Amino acid sequence: LHQPVRPRADRRSKRAGIRLKAAVGRILPYLEQQPSSVDLDAIVVEWIEAQWVAGEALTYIADCLSGLHFFWPELRGLLRQAWRMFKQWRRIETPTRAPPMTAVLARAFVARAVATGNLRFAALIAIGFHSLLRTGELLALSFKDLEISSSCGVVSLDRSKTGWRTGSKEAIALRDRLTLQLLDVLLSAQSPPGEKVGVPLESILVRGRWRSLAVARLYLEDGLAQLPSLRLEASALQM
Repeated sequence: LHQPVRPRADRRSKRAGIRLKAAVGRILPYLEQQPSSVDLDAIVVEWIEAQWVAGEALTYIADCLSGLHFFWPELRGLLRQAWRMFKQWRRIETPTRAPPMTAVLARAFVARAVATGNLRFAALIAIGFHSLLRTGELLALSFKDLEISSSCGVVSLDRSKTGWRTGSKEAIALRDRLTLQLLDVLLSAQSPPGEKVGVPLESILVRGRWRSLAVARLYLEDGLAQLPSLRLEASALQM
């Protein structure tokens, strides 16, 4: 029986083929310049070392080696040293991660939130930036967790990940003047005492299917990390 072709998998395979073809196209001029291709493995190893010196990305090397095997199946098993070089590179390569938010960008978020009258969001951004809080810790904050003065503030973390593991209570000092001013305005205009600044995790636990706050926090943080990549319609955004 013939299996139906999956359009999404077919698109992925086409994109992968285009990427591999482009990678192999970059090494072909180097291979054509070699007087002999008897020891092709050593030639590819020298090329990989040259890419290391040039600061090329590791993913490009992976696409190149995979592309050589894809377009030249006879090379399978003949590029052992090249693959070992690739594994050593991957072992010492620093993972590619998103750059951290700068102070200027954090202040821009805070300024925009204040301009639109969203003081809570501005305070959350300021606290999270200067306290290096996790997403779950930030959204679980209550007004009762905040103590501020004109020169310093304290953020108490009742349900932090580290505190949950060690059975201790953590607290973080705040000394940023802008953050203290935002919290002063927010605390002076708060509704009932103890009101949440973020979202109560217990309500999420009741509505969800998780058995513990720790598991619910993991799923919550994973979902929040996916929010920037969502593309919702206008009707969905109004819900």
